[in-house]
Amino acid sequence: MSTLEKRKHVVGAADKSTDLPRDFRKMAREVFATHFDEVLKAIRARMGAKAGFEVHGAIFADEIRLTITLATADRGLPTSAHASADFDPKASSPKAEDIIGACIDGLGSIFQQLTENLTDDRIEELFGTLDDLGKDLPFEWTKAEINNIRIYFRVDKANPGLDQMADDWLAKNDPRYEENQAADAAEAEALFVMGPKKTNLH
Repeated sequence: MSTLEKRKHVVGAADKSTDLPRDFRKMAREVFATHFDEVLKAIRARMGAKAGFEVHGAIFADEIRLTITLATADRGLPTSAHASADFDPKASSPKAEDIIGACIDGLGSIFQQLTENLTDDRIEELFGTLDDLGKDLPFEWTKAEINNIRIYFRVDKANPGLDQMADDWLAKNDPRYEENQAADAAEAEALFVMGPKKTNLH
């Protein structure tokens, strides 16, 4: 079982999926880094290590997943917020980019809540255990409506970056790795209108 509790699929398991396009991951990372710039500076001052956001995501035949992780370099446990939405690639709406935009807005709200009143103690809590984060967060999949799209959210202390490194190592030992990667990338990008996507998180 993956460190990310299953809703419809287990990311990184045998369930067939493709990574979210690089442009969307880059856009999300830049949006969060800009919006939470003062937060990242405060964390660096307190922890003595550079902090940043990591973005991971996957597209399944019936689901889109997006994870935003706040982590530091080798200091404490990361905090990850996950979004999951039902997805039908044959439907006229919502499009994949609309779902991603809604996920980004919802995840932004979660990190806004996590970083309000950012005292030194709160910074330490962000990189502590799950219990340190407080009680008013979705620690189990919780439904919300964002931009008229039903999204499920969950917060945990998973480290998708480490999981991805393990998956990449295993994949690269497959002699058909490059062929499979190219096919998956083309399939994922075909579902998107590529380019920056406007979100409510500025």
